[in-house]
Amino acid sequence: SPDFATTPHATSKVVPVQDNDPGCPTSSCHVQAGIPATRGTVVYGTGGDHSVTYTPTGVLWGLDTFAYGITGSSGSLTTPVTMLVGPPASTLTTTYGTAGSVAVPASGSCSGCAYSLSVAPAHGTVTVDASTTARSPTPSLPRTR
Repeated sequence: SPDFATTPHATSKVVPVQDNDPGCPTSSCHVQAGIPATRGTVVYGTGGDHSVTYTPTGVLWGLDTFAYGITGSSGSLTTPVTMLVGPPASTLTTTYGTAGSVAVPASGSCSGCAYSLSVAPAHGTVTVDASTTARSPTPSLPRTR
């Protein structure tokens, strides 16, 4: 069955590819190299290790695909894996009452992907402009009573 996984920017991910392949008990099936990734590298487990480790290349982020082969009791087949590599983090520091703007990285390859805020600010607001992909935080102090 196809596999899907996500990983933060510049971070390797172990993908247990055989977990969702029915009819392929781990003792009789073996994972082998198939179609290589185009935006990262893939290392295949050996012996009883039925997983692969995907590592994104450099500054690249977005979608990547590769395929692995399975050999065993049901013959041989190739299974696709889709990886979503997160963009690099953007940081903006500003002072109370002063809005700022920071561009979101645009060197990815994620057609149809949308930015979202993963952690809301403790004080103030953040807006994301979909047309320019700029983020504009407005800081505020906490209110005390």
